[in-house]
Amino acid sequence: MNGTSHIVAFYVAPKNGLYEVNELQTLLESLLPDIIPSRKEDFFKLGPYLMFGHLFLLEEIGTQVIHTSIEIKDDLIELPDDFVDGKYVYDDKLSIMRCMMIKLFPNELIAKEAMKGNFEEKINKFDLVKFRLLQHNP
Repeated sequence: MNGTSHIVAFYVAPKNGLYEVNELQTLLESLLPDIIPSRKEDFFKLGPYLMFGHLFLLEEIGTQVIHTSIEIKDDLIELPDDFVDGKYVYDDKLSIMRCMMIKLFPNELIAKEAMKGNFEEKINKFDLVKFRLLQHNP
């Protein structure tokens, strides 16, 4: 996420697997009952794909202050009102942010694959069936 200095991802999956959009969405919304996420991406179907849902929590973990000082010595230049005696000084305070992502997957095997960089955002219906069978028939 833009402006984020520290990103933490939690890969979460129900022990027995859930495979329907409404079941997964209900579980996603129950993961943090007392916290309003900064952003939420819902589960949904898009053609042959199941798009995964995520929760995002942003928190300020620090600040950065940038001090700027400008001095113009040319008396012939007309300066803005912000300049006093040819000098302009200001401090800009920036937040240092952490983003925590809670990424919910249909089962543990898919979550493990996502941790390897596969199926992070979506899975097609054929792979979903394959991982469902593997999860329940190792």
